[in-house]
Order: sequence, then C-alpha cells, then structure tokens
Amino acid sequence: MTKTAFNPAFYASSIYFGAVGALLFFVGDMLMYGHFGAASDFRSGMLAVVRESPLWRLHLGGLLGLLAAWFCVLGFSAIGNHIVHYTTRRWMMALALFSMIGLGAVHVLWIARALVLRTCVEVSATCQILLSSINDYWNWAYYIAVAPGYVAGFVLALGVWRGQTPFPRWSIFFNPVL
Repeated sequence: MTKTAFNPAFYASSIYFGAVGALLFFVGDMLMYGHFGAASDFRSGMLAVVRESPLWRLHLGGLLGLLAAWFCVLGFSAIGNHIVHYTTRRWMMALALFSMIGLGAVHVLWIARALVLRTCVEVSATCQILLSSINDYWNWAYYIAVAPGYVAGFVLALGVWRGQTPFPRWSIFFNPVL
C-alpha cells in the first residue's frame, strides 16, 4: 500500500474551511449565551444574555451551527483525503460527517432551551419540568452526536499510527479526541 501524494494547496484550503467552521461555532455560542466575565459567574451571565438579548441574536447564534457544521465537514476532508486505506478513510469521514450533522442540530436545539430560560423567569413547577425535559433531550442529542466524533478521532489516530497517512506518528498528540 503506497501513501497518497500530499497536496499542500488542497490541505491548506480544507484547513481554512475547518477553522472557519470552528470560528462559526464559537461566534454562534457567543451570540446565544456568551458573556464577558469570570467563569464562576457563567450561569448568571449566561442567563442575563439569554433574557436580555434580542431574539434575532439568539436565532442567528443557533442557525450559525448549521453553517459551522458544513464548514467543519469540509475541514475534515483535509485529513480524510490523506488516509490511504480506503475503508479507514470512509469510516472516519462517515463518522465525522454524522457527528457534525448532529452537532449542528444540537446547536439549533439550544434555542429551545434559551426560549424556556427566557420565558420562565419565576421558578415554577411547570417551568422546571419543561426545562428539565428539554435539558434531558438536549443532553441525549449531544451525546448521540458527539460519540461518532470520538470514534472518528480514534480511527484517525489508528490510521496515523499504522502509517496510513502522510502525517507523522507524533501528530497523534494533536488528535481532537485527546
């Protein structure tokens, strides 16, 4: 089995797409619930942003997750197209694609959480049940979406370790799973 030729132009453009995707996820998070302050004040700062921000800001933040996921998938192609073993490449790309589609959807689902947090200012039993139900659903969706990403990272690390990529073995330490 021979290694594929390393195409620097393709690799660089794909890396830029991946970086844009990561940046869009970050911007979306900041629009939805980001605030500047101490980490110990995160909950109160996040609640203030959710309750005081205009709805368009929350909606835009959630929808950016869909675009961010698309760019991240393009970024994965930089790595996936350099895995020599066809089956390893297909599995890694399929798992990464499934994970990004799911994480884009989870990003959009966060708005349902935000709307409940925004609407239920007083602590009532009904609001607590609704928020708990949405949180449970969101957590399940998140874990289902992120699990294939971890497996994809493991498959990538295995491909790098077995010499099925042009990447040196020490690059395993930069694997997202770690």
